[in-house]
Amino acid sequence: MNIKAQCCGLALLFILLYYYHKQKKLQLGSGKAFTIIVDATIFGVFLDAFSIYAIANPSGWDIITVKAICKAYLCSIVAISLSAFLYTVLDAYSDNVRLLKKVNLGYGIFSLVGILLIIALPIEIYNGNISENVYTLGPSVYACYIFSFVLLISTLFFIATKKGKMNPHRREAVMFWMLLWIGASAVQFFFNQLLLVGYAASLGCMILYLKLENPEVFIDRTNGLFNQNALFQYLRQCFDSKEEKTLVGLTLLHSTVSNVRGEVPPSISNEIALYLISLTNVTVFENGDNEFVLALDDPQQTKTIIETISDRFDEGWGETGSIHVQENYSIIPDILIVPNMEDFLALLRYGRTHAAEYLNGNVYVIGPEILAAKKRELEIERLILDAMENDWVEVFYQPIYSTYHNKFTSAEALVRIRDDEGNLVSPVRFIPIAEQNGMIMRLGNIVFDKVCAFLAEHNPDDLGIEYIEVNLSVVQCGNEQLAADYIAIMKKYDIKPRWINLEITESASLDAKEILLANMKKLMTFGVRFSLDDFGTGQSNLNYIIDMPVDIVKFDREMTNAYFENGKARYVMEAAMHMIQGLDLRIVSEGVETKEQLDMMNKLGIDYIQGFYYSKPIPQDKYLAFIKEKNFS
Repeated sequence: MNIKAQCCGLALLFILLYYYHKQKKLQLGSGKAFTIIVDATIFGVFLDAFSIYAIANPSGWDIITVKAICKAYLCSIVAISLSAFLYTVLDAYSDNVRLLKKVNLGYGIFSLVGILLIIALPIEIYNGNISENVYTLGPSVYACYIFSFVLLISTLFFIATKKGKMNPHRREAVMFWMLLWIGASAVQFFFNQLLLVGYAASLGCMILYLKLENPEVFIDRTNGLFNQNALFQYLRQCFDSKEEKTLVGLTLLHSTVSNVRGEVPPSISNEIALYLISLTNVTVFENGDNEFVLALDDPQQTKTIIETISDRFDEGWGETGSIHVQENYSIIPDILIVPNMEDFLALLRYGRTHAAEYLNGNVYVIGPEILAAKKRELEIERLILDAMENDWVEVFYQPIYSTYHNKFTSAEALVRIRDDEGNLVSPVRFIPIAEQNGMIMRLGNIVFDKVCAFLAEHNPDDLGIEYIEVNLSVVQCGNEQLAADYIAIMKKYDIKPRWINLEITESASLDAKEILLANMKKLMTFGVRFSLDDFGTGQSNLNYIIDMPVDIVKFDREMTNAYFENGKARYVMEAAMHMIQGLDLRIVSEGVETKEQLDMMNKLGIDYIQGFYYSKPIPQDKYLAFIKEKNFS
């Protein structure tokens, strides 16, 4: 009997099945479809071998039974072809479940018609009494070939036309299998003694396993958790099928040993991972360093599971339980509040970044209100990007009055962008977002470029302007290229460095003091001066001013207002002012809005006044008109 190929095929399939079921698996739709392919192929290859045996040994069977076995085998080929097609279109219509069901139903009915024709049409059996030459032929066989060929061609058609929607690895593996199977079918059709179809199907299953369906590709080898790739596939399936799921993000913040705080050691992170694997009714994914995502089988158990995990964390980790890890939980009760996987991951990051705003203990729930905040943030990001890409970034100038010269000798340059309706967006809304996503570096360079272009076009000396103040954000202060970039821009416009005063904030200098000081040294050597902005709102004290090479200290609006509202604040501000002036530094008082405030600042000997009393921030053309009117009228 010519069943060597079938036996080899069955051996491959049983080896595949053993390893596939032995491994930990993620319950994905493609995995279930793959299991159907393997089961159908095993059944088909077995029937292939069984039909050959029945034909080669007719004495033990009546002809009707032999023909029935042969037709069952032919039907299994159609079933295998259909299972391969259904496996392929999972990707093609993953985002349209309704259409996927219609396509599956249509081809299912088509296949059923083929199977009924195979059963109904006559079949002939050839047995030349030669061990290598037994086969079937006739209308039933031709029906099998036709219907299977249509299914295989349909599969290739979907691969070609829907390739943009398909996993490229799936597309490649299925296409190779189909071509292999079509080739084997053609050989078997013209050379009946070469029975290769079943073996080709077995090879196809092995290709799918090695290329796509090996559960090992979804497992992190260091801790046994499902990896980030598995999380992406799981989320994609949830969104495509509109399947409601409750997910919990578990973030390890830091560890503490003997009251000394530090990073979470990898060994402890792995120990926590092993514990999470042991939880029942929970699927756990690793989502980057020290962060896990838990998918709950029963959303009603969310509170219980978090309490169970928290109790375990309270016990401590390590051999002696001496290492305590601080963790946070971010709960998304219904994953479908976001439209797709990318938005989910962005929302998880957003919740993690803004945890302090929503925290209840160490647990926060990401609901519609956080989603709305994230959407607003994305809208602001788009506005910033559009402004930078289309040269829509504007620079407004707020005049600064010199009490010594009795005229406006400087201004603070302030960045502005507009929404789609042309309304100005508050800097309080877009500056923090630009800092978080890194856009502030490019935005800051654009503003500085525009300020230098303005100075080059309108000679400040002719206007009575000594300098323009330009703010540096926290992120910019930590940029090692800051000095080089700004010097290059000043050289580009050939402006005098003394026309530039860069404002740093206390928090910025504390976060990246060494980098900031190195930048300041280079810029000051070039001729740029510095001021300390928002004094009184940061974490510094007067000793800090001594360490920083600044020429000007700016009292922020809150400090100015507090002087008139609080006796203690008045005493502190007067003392600070005398000490700062004793260091031969000048002072700007921001937020001056009334005549009473102006008179008091003058009486105190404040060097510069900035505030709405004189002018709010105004566009460049209005600022020029303002200066010409006030300084030369």
